[in-house]
Amino acid sequence: MKTIDIKRDSSALVLLYPIANILFSTLTGAEHYSTFTIMYVFAILLTCIWRNHCRVDVNFIIIGSVFLITMSVAYNKSGSILLQFFSFLLLLDAYHYKDYEETFKKNILESNKLIFRGICFYLAVLFYTVVFKDGIQTGWGTVVLYGPYSLSHILAYELLAILCLALFVYKIKMETKWLVLGAVLEVLIVLTCVRSAILSSAFVLIWLLHSFNLKRKFEYILLGGIVLGILAYFRVFDQVITKSLYAMGNGSITNGREWIVNSVSMIYEESSVFEKVFGSGYENLLRGNYRYLGTAIQGHNDLLTILISFGIVGVGLYTEELIRFIKGKGGIGCFLMLAVLVYYNGLFLYTSMVIGLIVVRIFFRECGSTRKKKNNEI
Repeated sequence: MKTIDIKRDSSALVLLYPIANILFSTLTGAEHYSTFTIMYVFAILLTCIWRNHCRVDVNFIIIGSVFLITMSVAYNKSGSILLQFFSFLLLLDAYHYKDYEETFKKNILESNKLIFRGICFYLAVLFYTVVFKDGIQTGWGTVVLYGPYSLSHILAYELLAILCLALFVYKIKMETKWLVLGAVLEVLIVLTCVRSAILSSAFVLIWLLHSFNLKRKFEYILLGGIVLGILAYFRVFDQVITKSLYAMGNGSITNGREWIVNSVSMIYEESSVFEKVFGSGYENLLRGNYRYLGTAIQGHNDLLTILISFGIVGVGLYTEELIRFIKGKGGIGCFLMLAVLVYYNGLFLYTSMVIGLIVVRIFFRECGSTRKKKNNEI
């Protein structure tokens, strides 16, 4: 069994992130999450460049830095949001290179036993937060799995990336332990009550099912039906149903997403031409939503959040990098999954998912074919 040398392989930082994040948040508290994750992203990028595992366009860095610094000075934007947006663009720019992806995939398969133990350790820490911390909290009229984080979305997106990793290894190795691990991860995602993550995970499962031959599809559908029946019997889905009913009782099954769209539209209409092009700041988005909705919230949609915060220029940078990242083999599945996150809740603000995007793309590229692969094939 090969182990990944963190000093020589930047993929180790990506694979270790969920463990590092959940341990850090458990030991220090959720309030330091943003600072830790942003620092972690730049550690990944520096390691990538230092070890020549991938390259980041220097012109892109210079132009992006000038733009973001200028906007920060002009509108006094939140520094953490600026860094999150910029780190998102840089990571996607680094991840889309094929050589890096091939090296990453090779390391996953060669170190799969170590990775399996790492995921089990991650789940053990999560269980610890449930028993001894506030890992389960009350929200939306029901109990919700939060782990050590301030938002259940952070945990849900982290679990979603790990799910893609587990099912990718299962598709290649066809070892039952990875399928069982995937089932556990899916149940935990459901318990977070984050419906965008649940829907995205459904795309992941459907994509995996599509990659098998007809006989195996029938077997997995039958097995899935049995598992769903067992989960329904133990009322695992009650929290999600309760949350949806609670939202409907307050006038919107989408928790007011359509009201947010209207609010953002009014904020944008009030902006000057310069602000429409270059943005008026994240704080302006929060102030505008507070004025129109009575609560200072983000746009719950990357395009809306970026449009107000960074203008048309920001939307252009975001769209270009996302398209470059998605296109290619498995692009349709990757697009459908990420579109749910981008449209219904937002993606770039959740760095846990952003770091794991390389694993998501590997899953959709490698699990979209019915061609039988040998266990040692990479």
